[in-house]
Amino acid sequence: MQDVEESEPKNYFAIALAYYIDKAGRGYETALAIDSGVAQPTINRIKSGKSYGLRENCYRLAVALDTTYEDMLILGKSIDSGQNINHNSDGKPVENTDMWIDLPHDDKDLLNKLRFIRTKDPQRFERLAGRIEATADILETSADEKKELG
Repeated sequence: MQDVEESEPKNYFAIALAYYIDKAGRGYETALAIDSGVAQPTINRIKSGKSYGLRENCYRLAVALDTTYEDMLILGKSIDSGQNINHNSDGKPVENTDMWIDLPHDDKDLLNKLRFIRTKDPQRFERLAGRIEATADILETSADEKKELG
């Protein structure tokens, strides 16, 4: 199992996880461990930022929280940047779309299409995510090689 990427300067997943657990109150970490199947010490290490956690565990935690891994990263980044967190009628945090304002229209369309695929065809989404990650690695390697040659 592959570790969650540590390319982010901060562990936004941990920030969002701590937010959910702190908001729910005492005993919630135990309930989350039961619901997700992720051991409580593992949850505690991820929440405290001591570990990024395995991708599988992060996905399982997100599902148990009735959200997605990607939305956890968005929430964590919003919290870290000091943005107000909006909540739906169930009290769940919802994405602050203010961070999309500066995106070009084509990028917003692409993000919406990817969200649709993630919801309707999770296996296809995982394949696409893997291809995007592999392509990014190739592009990064190419850029590094150009720097070395240049």
